Amino acid sequence: MLRQTTQLSTLLALVLSLGACATTGGKSTTLAARRAADAKCQGVATCRDACNEGSGKSCTYLAALYTKRNDVSRARRYAIKGCKLGAPAACLGAGALFARKGGDYQRAEKFLARACAGKHGAGCFHQGKLAERRGDNATAARAYAKACNANYGPGCTMLGVYFRMGIGVPPNVQRAASYWQKGCRRNDMTGCAHLGAAYVQGSGVSRDLKLGAKLNKVACASGSPRGCANLGVLLLQGAGVKRDVALGVKLTRSACSSGDQLACRQLALLVKRYKEAKAKRKSNKRKRRRRRRRRR
Repeated sequence: MLRQTTQLSTLLALVLSLGACATTGGKSTTLAARRAADAKCQGVATCRDACNEGSGKSCTYLAALYTKRNDVSRARRYAIKGCKLGAPAACLGAGALFARKGGDYQRAEKFLARACAGKHGAGCFHQGKLAERRGDNATAARAYAKACNANYGPGCTMLGVYFRMGIGVPPNVQRAASYWQKGCRRNDMTGCAHLGAAYVQGSGVSRDLKLGAKLNKVACASGSPRGCANLGVLLLQGAGVKRDVALGVKLTRSACSSGDQLACRQLALLVKRYKEAKAKRKSNKRKRRRRRRRRR
């Protein structure tokens, strides 16, 4: 569930490149001056000047630029500066940079907390991931709740998992399904996959195989390994969809290759059953041969 360094590094390039979405601040800089500085950012040189003049958006842009160039030192410097100027996306970027490959998780979490305080959903989500990493599940649950409240779908989905498993919060399947629904509505396909599984199992919601299959089909088509894993199982069983063993195996194998452990366990079970069935066919074939010989 963690894989936080990979997620943070990937997220860094995506979110920081959206520097235009960052809010800027700074007590000593007027709103008009900040807007003028923001407008000034047209390239590396002008963005550097704009950053120095108090444009958190420009600092965020530079952090993204240097991250893409793999200049971590400069990227950190500009991300930290942008964060101090009140840009939540820059705080997220600084947190991601400090969390890279066994980095300074303590400092990373501080910057992610600042991003979360600025109502940046991804910042809250990854703050939760780092809290989860150090075993503080109650703090992680609170961070995921903040991410969900900031309309960040993965936060809703993770909180649903916590309620389903009773991690950091009391177990509650109804609340789990409710949060998966929120995650799905916020375009998190893993949330759609979990919600689909809930409908298939009748966990926290009324059982509805067809709706469960439909949700997993949408999730799988959108690239969710969990959605493909769930749909693969349904296709193999013919539950809510027409039975299609070949497609079920294909989706299960694909989901496993994408790192979904549920799919890998299902695939291992399929291989085991196939070998058992094959051995049984061979045994039956030998028995038939022996019976024919006796008749002669």
